Amino acid sequence: MASSLNEEERQGIRQALKGDAPQLLMLGFGSRDGAPVALEDGSYLKDDQGAILVSRLDSPDLKHFIGDVGGRYRQARLDDSDLRGLGLLGGPQGLRSDGQTLRLDTWADQGYWLLLPLLLLAACAGRRGWLFCLPLLLFAMPQPSYAFDFNDLWLRPDQQGQRLLQQQRPAEAARHFQDPQWQGVALYEAGNYTAAAERFAEGNDARAHYNRGNALARSGELEAAIDAYEQALERQPDLQPALQNKALVESLLQQQQAQAQTPPPAKKPDTPEGDDTRPGPSGTATQPPPGSDGPQDPAQAPANEGDTPPPDPQAAGHSEVPGSELDDQHTTTPLRPVEDSLDAEHQQALEQWLRKIPDDPGELLRRKFWYEQQQHQDQGKTR
Repeated sequence: MASSLNEEERQGIRQALKGDAPQLLMLGFGSRDGAPVALEDGSYLKDDQGAILVSRLDSPDLKHFIGDVGGRYRQARLDDSDLRGLGLLGGPQGLRSDGQTLRLDTWADQGYWLLLPLLLLAACAGRRGWLFCLPLLLFAMPQPSYAFDFNDLWLRPDQQGQRLLQQQRPAEAARHFQDPQWQGVALYEAGNYTAAAERFAEGNDARAHYNRGNALARSGELEAAIDAYEQALERQPDLQPALQNKALVESLLQQQQAQAQTPPPAKKPDTPEGDDTRPGPSGTATQPPPGSDGPQDPAQAPANEGDTPPPDPQAAGHSEVPGSELDDQHTTTPLRPVEDSLDAEHQQALEQWLRKIPDDPGELLRRKFWYEQQQHQDQGKTR
């Protein structure tokens, strides 16, 4: 480290570099204008005549001298760039001499492994007779055992559910998933559309509303499915699957409403009162049972409307319908018509409409992965 060199210092350096001497590394300190050199006692360095010495950096002269002796020169900086330029912070392999890399052998201490057999010997050198106590452990009272899954050690519950879902075991996957959206996908594939719609309802993005609409459409709640598709389109207007499914469900709903508006046939004389009526899709309309021998001419319908009084809407909404998918805890009439109140032709048309709704579990998984990747990227940008 120097600011300048006189001729005597240069000769001494050349003499020291003869033979197999290491490469010379020099840091230049100071500035062009120079400054006095302060001593420990607070005074300044002076020459033989008593004048204060001003140290000035002669960087060109130092570079020329270092080039002659094959060394490296860097001017001192506030950061580590000067030391890195000299190769002092690059490790042993960063030091170069004549274009060759200098390597150092370092020993890795692995002697601590010898402690393992020593610990076994130390365990046997304890109190005498303790080995005879080991058989007593066989007669000890058994402790309560709990169910344990080996996968719990390596996989999170969501990862276990995803693996079960790939193995076409959606019912078991739904019990493992903790994420509501993933649990909804598993319930959807298991055929439990009502529970799947409840899980999808916990999300508020376009994907969650789209999946909820599919589950509601599968469960027969067409009006709620249309509302879910509309909410998905509000958040993502270019979601084509939601547009297509919404159009299909609207057409199916119109067809059901047209079927519900069909006039009821005349009541047979030998039929007990109240046996020929059953709640329809809206909970207030009636439909004839399949195979009815009632009049087919629309002109005769108005004359027979007074024979059968319409059921009470509240009573129809709470009545138990045979063959429906509702249990006793439901208090609203299902929007889907009861299967045994439809003729074979309309039931077949209904199944065809429902099959047109895209049901691609792979697409749901791909959109899930894409959504999570977008969230991670957005979080990385905000940080």
